[in-house]
Amino acid sequence: MFAKNQHIEDARALRDIYVLERRKKIAAALDRHRANGEGGLFGGEVKTFQEIIEALDRVIRDEGALQQAGYPVDNL
Repeated sequence: MFAKNQHIEDARALRDIYVLERRKKIAAALDRHRANGEGGLFGGEVKTFQEIIEALDRVIRDEGALQQAGYPVDNL
């Protein structure tokens, strides 16, 4: 079992924030679409959130691989 990796924990916490914001943006787009037929312009923002989430997923995998390879996890 590996020691707690704060870098992974931080990346997961930031990822959670972006997931929440993506969900809010989608809900807002749907609300606007239901109200007046608009909301499609939110797609670009959703795409940006998704790209950041996917980048954070790669960070999490990379940090895990670094830890398994023996890199120190307690330095910044």
